[in-house]
Amino acid sequence: MAESIASIPGSEPIESRDQLRPIILVVEDDLGIHESFRVLLEDRYTVVGTQDGPTALTIMNSYTVDLVLLDLRLPGMDGIEVLTRMKETKPQMKVVIVTAMIDVHTAVKTMKLGAFDYLTKPFSEEELLSVCERALSGRSDNISSFAQLDQTPLPGEAR
Repeated sequence: MAESIASIPGSEPIESRDQLRPIILVVEDDLGIHESFRVLLEDRYTVVGTQDGPTALTIMNSYTVDLVLLDLRLPGMDGIEVLTRMKETKPQMKVVIVTAMIDVHTAVKTMKLGAFDYLTKPFSEEELLSVCERALSGRSDNISSFAQLDQTPLPGEAR
């Protein structure tokens, strides 16, 4: 079984979180990327995580998680399956897909499954903070990456 990132030094256990800080669950099998999330977000949010889908589902169902940052490529259970299961049990859960490369088909599929937005690796601090802020505030006034993608014509498509 994969080690829970929440138990790695530097990650704050859920039980000790400040009740006023939103919890962001990072589901990412690359510890370097998880560390990037932690460093960029820890001043504003409680960051916990895991390296695999089944543990992410357990955390999400056992604790109040405010936002999920979900990698698509995970060992065992991929991000699409994790997203599907999350939305089945908690349809209002905000999930941001994090991936090295996203094609139009995958983006549309994750959007139809209920993803809030996506981040493409490598991402900037501004991109990460912006998508987290929009997801946690419930605002829809900013154009999401999905909305921008939706405006991009497909090859051979007329505007």
